[in-house]
Amino acid sequence: MALAEGRTIRGQGFWHGHPSRHKPGRSGQYWDDKIAGNVARDREADAALRAGGWAVIRIWDFGIRRDLADVVDRVSSAIAERASGSAT
Repeated sequence: MALAEGRTIRGQGFWHGHPSRHKPGRSGQYWDDKIAGNVARDREADAALRAGGWAVIRIWDFGIRRDLADVVDRVSSAIAERASGSAT
């Protein structure tokens, strides 16, 4: 994980369109459009990072609270894959 310039990276389910947190049509068109824009921007950022050779792992805020051990395993696995050269 790399955090540039002291920034933190957070994926909050509602604001970033996780299907279990945001249901289109329930919060009004403004929020549907806003969240759709967030999702599109997230996808663009992920693609740009991957194109630059970065591994991207999406970890949701509720996932950390629900199962921290799983999050640690996912991050550890990604690091191990990168270290072995098998990551794409």
